[in-house]
Amino acid sequence: MNYTLGLPNFKLINDVIYKLCTKCKKYKPMTSKFFPRRNNVKCGYGSHCKECEKERKKIKRATQEINDRDRFLSRLLSGCKTRALKNNIPFDLTKEQLIELFEKQNGKCALSNLEM
Repeated sequence: MNYTLGLPNFKLINDVIYKLCTKCKKYKPMTSKFFPRRNNVKCGYGSHCKECEKERKKIKRATQEINDRDRFLSRLLSGCKTRALKNNIPFDLTKEQLIELFEKQNGKCALSNLEM
């Protein structure tokens, strides 16, 4: 039998409670196998299934790596500009040029070949 439990995101099918993943819109058994545990939620499980959470985290990690790289290169460029100004050395390297060099060298130092 298929019952709604009076709540839009839950169904009772063959004595098993199913919960709707609000991301992929599929009903899955409300167990820790399919949904991450959340103590701060009334039902005890998150609103996105583990598959959707995994995909979200994958995208977030990729974005975070780009943000970390940009932050690293911005700080590197800022330090170089400061030292050049302090020592009266002309400096006209742009962030775009630095990113291009970084990618061309696969994130490694041109002299030591060490990861930056």
